[in-house]
Amino acid sequence: MVNKFQLLWFLLLLVNPALAFMPPNVSTLELAQDSDVVLVGTMRSIKDGQAEFAVEQVLKGVKVAPVIKVAPINKEITMGTRLFREGETLVLFLKGGDILKPMLDGWGSLTFNPETKNETIEGVNQLLLLPPRSEKDAIAQAMLAWAISDNFLLRREAHRYISQQLYNRDNGLKYQKQLVELLKNPSADVRAAALSSSLQFMASPEALPLIIEMTRGTDLRLVQSASMALAHYHTPESVAALIALTRHLNPDLRMRALIDLDDSGSLEAKAALVALLDDPNPKVRALAPRGLVMWLRRGEAKDVLPKLITMLKDPVDEVRARAAQEIGESRDVSTIPALLEVLRRPNLSETLEARVTGALYLMISNLRPDQVTELKELKEAQQLFIVSLERSRRLPSLHVANILGRLGKNKTLEATAALRHAEEKHPHADVRGAARHALAMH
Repeated sequence: MVNKFQLLWFLLLLVNPALAFMPPNVSTLELAQDSDVVLVGTMRSIKDGQAEFAVEQVLKGVKVAPVIKVAPINKEITMGTRLFREGETLVLFLKGGDILKPMLDGWGSLTFNPETKNETIEGVNQLLLLPPRSEKDAIAQAMLAWAISDNFLLRREAHRYISQQLYNRDNGLKYQKQLVELLKNPSADVRAAALSSSLQFMASPEALPLIIEMTRGTDLRLVQSASMALAHYHTPESVAALIALTRHLNPDLRMRALIDLDDSGSLEAKAALVALLDDPNPKVRALAPRGLVMWLRRGEAKDVLPKLITMLKDPVDEVRARAAQEIGESRDVSTIPALLEVLRRPNLSETLEARVTGALYLMISNLRPDQVTELKELKEAQQLFIVSLERSRRLPSLHVANILGRLGKNKTLEATAALRHAEEKHPHADVRGAARHALAMH
């Protein structure tokens, strides 16, 4: 079906089919190389669904009239988040001829002012001189050189290219030496661009001391990127730097560091993660158990379970919910009574109920049927599961239906009746299916 926007576009093209704009969210290099015409000039007037563009220079393509009409320009059609304005100076990247296609989301353009005009034009001209993008090495070498260019447009384009096109590990290995050199640059923007390339995950020994040094800086953007990069090293130096970040004054950086530490087998890392369970910031406190997941899964954090159980009484609901979720990761059935106690609380939030029931199901999902039936706490708690089904909340209902199914023939008559009702009446189809499956399990 043709929508209103597409119909408007078609009508405007009938008025003036000569030119159309390039799609948005592409690089200036792509705009320069893929356009048929590149013009410099001023948007002179906008009315009646069209605009007059006064041409000052043609950077690419055939010569055009001093003033051209471009379409579509309409109050309902924006460039990003704003309209073109009369008097605005632009570089326009245009498609035309036989390859005319509607570009429904925006325009290929660069806006400049008198102060940036010469740099903008020079930058576009330099991009136009590059070989085709298929010559990847030549383009990469140019971009690596332009990362420290005095021309803001080339520098910006280079940073974008490095972070998006050199993110591939093979590319990173190929250009590792040049990327490491960029990490030494005094400009934070240059260092950020280099670190957002494949250096972020390739564990380059040459880059490690430079990345560690970034964690001690004041540019929070760089510190976060450095933390993510250090997660791939697993050396005493990288772990020590991440542990230091768990004590950073900024809570966002403490959260970033605990995520990046979670795969470390260092006892010092574990101690740092445990300390964050008492963090004064509730967001950090809520995320802190996430950093211990691998320890819990390996069965190497049983000593932390008592603390996680006390966190089930934290004043912040999200902290309680996260603690319940990670208790489930431990698969330690000795924690079942503490989780069931949470289900007995009045005014239980849906989030907390979902995390608790999910933790319970996670614990029993890998047990043999005879091991499940031996858990008397679950058999005695069936009334709690019935209440969860009756609340009709999707995730809690799904979890408890699966739990009741694992109880097999030990289901009470009341639980069986609740499952039959859920099979027929529950508002969520996946819960109805889970109830049907639970009833079939004996």
